[in-house]
Amino acid sequence: MEFELVIKGGLRLGALVALSAALLDGTAWLAFADTPEAGTNIVNQATVLYTDAEGTDREATTNEVILFVQAVYSSTLEADQSRNVAAGGDARFIHTLTNTGNSSNTFCISASDLGSDSGDFERIDIVLDANGDGEANSDEQIVFSSSASAAGELVVNGGQAVGLIAVGRIPAGASAGQTYGLDLSVSSQDGTGTCGTGLPEDLGADADSTDGTNRDIATVTSDAVLEVTKASEYNPGLANDLSDDQIDYIIRVRNTGVIDAADVLITDVLPTSVTFDSFTTTTNGETHLSGEVTASAATLAVNDEIEIRFTVNVDSTLGFTGGPLIIENTASAEADTDGVAGREAAIESNTVRDEIDPVYAVILSDIGGAASPGANDGADDDGTVNDIQLVDTAAPGDTVRFTLTITNNGNTTDTFNLTETSRAGWFNGAGLRYLNADFATPLLDTTGDGISDTGPLAPGESLTFMVEAALPFTEPASPHTLGLLATSTADLSGGAVNVSDPTTLAIGSGLAPAVDIANSAGATGLNDGGAVNADPDTAVTTTLSGAPGNTVVFDLFIANEGSGPDNFALAAFANAAATNDLPDGWSVVFIALDGTPITATGRVNAGTVFAYQARVTVDANAVDGATQSVFFQASSFDTGVSDIKQDAVSVSAIPAITLTPDQFGQIAACGRKEHFHTLRNSGGTGESVTFTVVSQSALASEIRLPTSVLSGGPATYQDVALLAPGDPIAVLSSGSWATVSLITDGSGGVAIPLSSGDETRIIARILASCDAAPGTVDVLILEAETLDGDADARVTDTTTVANARLDIMKLGALDTSCLGGADTAFDDARVQAGPGDCVIWQITLKNAGVEPVCDVTARDAAPAFTSIFGSVLITQQPNPGTGLCNVNGNEFACTLGNSIDIDGDSTDENHCLRGGEEAQVQFSVSIE
Repeated sequence: MEFELVIKGGLRLGALVALSAALLDGTAWLAFADTPEAGTNIVNQATVLYTDAEGTDREATTNEVILFVQAVYSSTLEADQSRNVAAGGDARFIHTLTNTGNSSNTFCISASDLGSDSGDFERIDIVLDANGDGEANSDEQIVFSSSASAAGELVVNGGQAVGLIAVGRIPAGASAGQTYGLDLSVSSQDGTGTCGTGLPEDLGADADSTDGTNRDIATVTSDAVLEVTKASEYNPGLANDLSDDQIDYIIRVRNTGVIDAADVLITDVLPTSVTFDSFTTTTNGETHLSGEVTASAATLAVNDEIEIRFTVNVDSTLGFTGGPLIIENTASAEADTDGVAGREAAIESNTVRDEIDPVYAVILSDIGGAASPGANDGADDDGTVNDIQLVDTAAPGDTVRFTLTITNNGNTTDTFNLTETSRAGWFNGAGLRYLNADFATPLLDTTGDGISDTGPLAPGESLTFMVEAALPFTEPASPHTLGLLATSTADLSGGAVNVSDPTTLAIGSGLAPAVDIANSAGATGLNDGGAVNADPDTAVTTTLSGAPGNTVVFDLFIANEGSGPDNFALAAFANAAATNDLPDGWSVVFIALDGTPITATGRVNAGTVFAYQARVTVDANAVDGATQSVFFQASSFDTGVSDIKQDAVSVSAIPAITLTPDQFGQIAACGRKEHFHTLRNSGGTGESVTFTVVSQSALASEIRLPTSVLSGGPATYQDVALLAPGDPIAVLSSGSWATVSLITDGSGGVAIPLSSGDETRIIARILASCDAAPGTVDVLILEAETLDGDADARVTDTTTVANARLDIMKLGALDTSCLGGADTAFDDARVQAGPGDCVIWQITLKNAGVEPVCDVTARDAAPAFTSIFGSVLITQQPNPGTGLCNVNGNEFACTLGNSIDIDGDSTDENHCLRGGEEAQVQFSVSIE
């Protein structure tokens, strides 16, 4: 097999056609393919399971803790080089600058002559090799020129590599044997705006032994001089498929010396990730053999050039078992350049780097295996892998469990959203939850799009997870099926393989249903047995103002006015007929009173009211002054009942505040319970905000504000009634916590000054008297309002007096050195860390009730972009302490407490905490 050998005489060729993808795009994320970018928020939440004295299994989740990934700056520069060059010619030295950090960085680039050689170059230019062909083309950017004294600046994204060509013009009168040298100097700004803050690490040859510089030496010769360059063009073929992907390579060898070169040999050892396909044309006896392309020429005259073109096929399995998605290739040429028989040392070309196309593919599957009929244990009751995870039977009110597996069948790390699709007879609003492989900790939204997802899965990696559906107590006849869809979040072009798998279960018949929805629990007609429609859809009930891109919160209440329990799906539309979605850019998320996103109410008993919130995000491009109607719907797919009401959002870039989330919890007599809330100025103007307890139904309370900052978050809280104007309050502004001074509200109280986008924390401390009866439900409504009255927001805290109550809190602290010691105080605010750092998570449990609780188990997992580092430790539990931790990869479960007999049957229950006892677990994660 042969290929084209073209010898062109006379003048040097002009600029090459850009055959390879621009290096700034083609080599993206070479260094940190699985490292989170600066600014990434990593969300984490723990779960605790326990059993009360009555034998009821209970579950509690911690607050969400956010790990904020900081920018890490690092870079490399390679390498020092030596070249022969003819007098009056250009010496070219090809260098590679790689930003190995996780954030874009600005590099300052210059070059200078050496003072210890034969003289100075007539001119030095540093050219950005944008197309990666090793040529200083006329249309490419000159980053620095010795004709200008100032250093040039170049922005390089995190993980990217760029080629820098140093071109030095040799004086025409230079003599053979003379040397001319230059130092290429590169420094980085590292986010400071000042050159010289950081220096790239020198890789490869390093004659000057100094980071941030490469030294190039040109030796004047009267011999032939070979210049070898290589270019490439990636041809992707069919989308989402590597089987027809190819790369076109061009090798050019030019004689820029004084005499002809003889016995020229060109060699290209192909990477193992490609196979030879064909040559463009065949004119000579050059060959491809055993993964190596070679060509030879008896003579290469001065200013003549050899050009070789051929095509290779990309390995269609590349990346599917891990490894880089970059194909690098370097050619070389050698010849007799001095007229004495025998070839001199080979000269290498520039290295071309081609990033192969990502392939997105996913399989969502049932588990098959041994059936378990009649038991709701997550098994696949048809025993067959057939895309149907079957629970053969379920009683009304059951929490039905479906075990599924999802596998990343693509060649790049991907995260998959989990969404519902088809509902063939499926009851609407089943209270779906997605749980990790431990079947306890929830699958969170790691991408920030409001959808539960798998977190990052490497190529070939699988995740087993569980979907829990809480069934209403009344359902129509079976069967029911629900389709689930796993969707690639990395696939921006829609090429992923989306898999939908139905699950079937059988349910009994239903009772007479009815539903009503309103903005307030006291709305006329709400919960009246269906006599009057509260808040009808023919008129707007509530109008809130929201700035473009911000979120407003509607309080909503659903009354089950039927004769039996029901479960209602939640939706929002742009019209009363519920046929039109909200315009592009508008979105709605429904939130339960505990702050978790929901799509349904779950079981609502007859004659009871379900309270929740709708968080409506305004289109970032919405026109100021416009009004958008939002129709909120509650519907039961199974019973066929629904109700819809009309609210509206007035687009205003001026005032808006949010207070979130609504909370619920338990409290013991003589005890206290703290509910944490976030107050945010979500409008476009600075506001001063006051707090008012609008109402509280049964217990007492105090509102507490953060008054100091320690290690990047609020440290101490003080009762607002004890604060005065001028006292400090902690405010998060532009990502950093600091204290500002409270101001007067004009009525003897204080107000919090918040600039646009600022936020702070609020604690509503609930206090129970010692004679508070078990089962007492306290509802606290807390209102935030601007001093000028142009914006307000409310939260509702629901607290139940119970004999059994387990409080749980999760905090984090930075451990930069990964030595197991916290560098900062533990805090529930954003923990700021960078790749390579460690973070210590601390889970604290306290039995705040009077009755003991048993089977206490804390479960958690390392969040996305992190892995468990070291041991999971129980740092506190009551003596003698029988708890143990079981770690499975990046997940763990720790049992806590001691064995005691809590039900009087003379048999000890395991892992119990008596009233007032505490336990604590700590584990470290390292950030990739």
